[in-house]
Amino acid sequence: KELSFIVRTGLYFGFLLGIVQMGVWLVWDPWWSLAVGGALVGYITNLIAIKSIFEPVEPVKIGPWKIQGLFLTRQKEVSKLFATFLRSRV
Repeated sequence: KELSFIVRTGLYFGFLLGIVQMGVWLVWDPWWSLAVGGALVGYITNLIAIKSIFEPVEPVKIGPWKIQGLFLTRQKEVSKLFATFLRSRV
């Protein structure tokens, strides 16, 4: 579940930030701007995806919604699966 979230997040945020990068490039276009912009887009996209998986650690209520890191909401399920996997390998 977390991997598909990272892929979707990378697609959406990468597209949006790429549109911004294209706009900047149309106005200001030194030879290195696409490489630096691409690196920044990748870094920001990965940062958003990783932070949304692991933060916030404690659940936060905002109106009717409870927000917590995606991995942390499934921590018991994942640890049980990992323990079963590890037990079968050792």
